Amino acid sequence: STSRQVTFSKRRNGILKKSKEL
Repeated sequence: STSRQVTFSKRRNGILKKSKEL
C-alpha cells in the first residue's frame, strides 16, 4: 500500500505542477 501512496502523491504533484504552469 506504501507504493500506491507514493504513486498517488507523485500524480498529485504532477497535476499541481501543471496547474501552476498554466
